[in-house]
Amino acid sequence: KSQIEAFYADLRTNGILPTVDKYYADNAVLAEAGQEAKVGKPAIVAAETYFANMLEKTGHFEAIEVHDIIIDGDKAVIEQTLSLKFKDSNDIVKQHQLDIQVWSNGKIVKETFWHEKH
Repeated sequence: KSQIEAFYADLRTNGILPTVDKYYADNAVLAEAGQEAKVGKPAIVAAETYFANMLEKTGHFEAIEVHDIIIDGDKAVIEQTLSLKFKDSNDIVKQHQLDIQVWSNGKIVKETFWHEKH
């Protein structure tokens, strides 16, 4: 649990790209429900770079709130809410999601997001 809490603390403090570099295994797989999986750290970095650049143009993460963490061996389910604040309107969009992670040797080897927008 402390490793997962450190992951989210780094995400809040350092942003997406340094956190991906630090916590994802080279052969990691990242998927969002209904989308094609990104396989390997280079593909994940490319996708997250695109997302970070888009986010920088339109707004920023206002908050990442972790509600619950359930752990079973090397697997974890994290319930969280992301708050995105948009530059042009100051509107905040909240996205509630479940983040399913599989860890090995201190790295994320598989991660799947299931989310809904409020």
